[in-house]
Amino acid sequence: MPDVSGDTLDRLLADELPAEEQRRLALAALDDPDLFDSLTASGAVVTALRARRGSPRPVHAAALAVLASAAAVLLAVVYWSRSPAAPPGSATTVRNTTAEAPPPLTALVEPPILLTAQLDAAAPSGTFRTEGAPRREPKAQGAVTSVTDQAVELDVGSLDGVSQGATFDVVRGTSSDSLVGRVAVTTVFRERARGHYVGGGRAAVGDRVVLDPGAQAAALLEAITARLASGDTAAARRLADRAAERAQAAGVSPDLRARIMNERGAIQIADRDYAEAARSLETAQGLGSPTTNVRVTNNLGALAALRGDRAAAERYYHLARSLADASLTTAERAAIDKNIDVLARSR
Repeated sequence: MPDVSGDTLDRLLADELPAEEQRRLALAALDDPDLFDSLTASGAVVTALRARRGSPRPVHAAALAVLASAAAVLLAVVYWSRSPAAPPGSATTVRNTTAEAPPPLTALVEPPILLTAQLDAAAPSGTFRTEGAPRREPKAQGAVTSVTDQAVELDVGSLDGVSQGATFDVVRGTSSDSLVGRVAVTTVFRERARGHYVGGGRAAVGDRVVLDPGAQAAALLEAITARLASGDTAAARRLADRAAERAQAAGVSPDLRARIMNERGAIQIADRDYAEAARSLETAQGLGSPTTNVRVTNNLGALAALRGDRAAAERYYHLARSLADASLTTAERAAIDKNIDVLARSR
């Protein structure tokens, strides 16, 4: 981040800094998140952007915030204007069909609200989860840690998507073809489980357990929303990338795949990676349940607004509102309505 002295900030806020220096700081802040945050904290970005735009209208800027509620986890994301030039990578719509970019929105009254997955804190029937935050990320595979008669202990649990009654293949060595037998889960804890043989040979300590890809993907989605709720966005990004990869496996439902890609797209929007966010959300579009499709459509509208395409934003927002059914929460309906209102007031 370029060094900005306290004297420079004081002169800027007092409107004593030359216009050329104000423009230089404004341009630098638009490409440097750390400098942007520093100037925002001092109230200087607004002054600098006004000088750059030559307009008395204020430019809204909000830092990334993660808002968790019982109804939904809503991410408020950063928006700023680069008038007269559009942001790098901006397009006329989420699906780019022309080389000419529309003029960016003058200023959003408030940042758009993104609809993302709810944190489902309820444990599956018959399982037991200890209290407190998860101590590790979901595992890609499990292992046998103890064998006693017909009883088997595993090092994976509800955190990894394991549920009571599930059955797993037990394999030995480096090849998944070396099937030893199968284990049925009888008791599930957060990070471990117990089961018994239901066929095949006798398992040994160190044998691997092949987890269901759908259960893994669901566990990763739950971990993502938990990390977002706790403010650990770096871990959420990492888990979203893992989940997106796992979601391509056979056995993962289209709706779960769409929910994961929607979550990933929201995180990418918060990271200002609009091109990747568009790819994630477009992948999710039309795949999910009615509720998931509404969330994806709303988020495509938010992305269009942030990229300066008012027409596309309006289309997506109103489509999301028209698709809303009884499965959508009151908070989610209110979020869509608020996005429509913010867009209208930003004219």
